[in-house]
Amino acid sequence: IIDDSDEMSIQFVITSADGQQIELIPNGVNIDVTKERFGEFYELVINFKVNEFQCAIIAMIEGLEIFLPKMLLNLLTANDLEKLVCGIQIIDIELLKAHTNYV
Repeated sequence: IIDDSDEMSIQFVITSADGQQIELIPNGVNIDVTKERFGEFYELVINFKVNEFQCAIIAMIEGLEIFLPKMLLNLLTANDLEKLVCGIQIIDIELLKAHTNYV
């Protein structure tokens, strides 16, 4: 990926999901990733990506805990949680017609 030529230049920065440039190390925008430092760069990128949404995930869990204790939340599968949050995705048209008043 990184050779001795100047064709490709990678710095210690990454673009976040919202499009912001994030420096992985201080002054990372001005530091080239070399063959010797590629392992460090790789680890920093992985760490950033794994933790990028941590604040959002914590906020979602805290919001869910208002309605469902954390102990019970841990027992749910992803499908169970989806059904609780979104409801059943099957729409009974006949039931809907029977309970609809047209004006």
